[in-house]
Amino acid sequence: MDKKGQFYIFASIVLSTVIFFTVINRIVLQDADKEFNYVYENYIYEANKVINNAVFSQSNISNQFSNYTLDFIEYIKSKNSDMGISYMLIFQNDIRIVNYLNGPIYYNRQYLIEKSDQRLFRNAGNFSIVYNNRTYYYGLDSSESIQFKALVEKI
Repeated sequence: MDKKGQFYIFASIVLSTVIFFTVINRIVLQDADKEFNYVYENYIYEANKVINNAVFSQSNISNQFSNYTLDFIEYIKSKNSDMGISYMLIFQNDIRIVNYLNGPIYYNRQYLIEKSDQRLFRNAGNFSIVYNNRTYYYGLDSSESIQFKALVEKI
């Protein structure tokens, strides 16, 4: 066999390997995104149940929800997944903001909330959260007495 034929065979093997690993990598990333979306949707779905249960049993909503979130974070870590969560509970003219993301957040660009910290503010209507140089805007529905908002990040 001449050297030109060997070169084409070698080039086709290298090209096939590159294409194979590119396709496999893309499939793994898509599966990871699907898993993250599933976990996120599960967190939101169960969050509503936790809030409703706390209201029904006349329990402390903040404590119940904090316990739920910490348990949920431990659960997703046990599944070899990792997710950061910041949530906002709006109840009785107060906004409780809890940060379990990988870094600090700012409430309305002014008030710093460090990682694994929480703060309570008076409800002043619509608000924003700044995290990783991105601003997230949240609108409030005045007809709802209890509201839940979340910012979730794949780590």
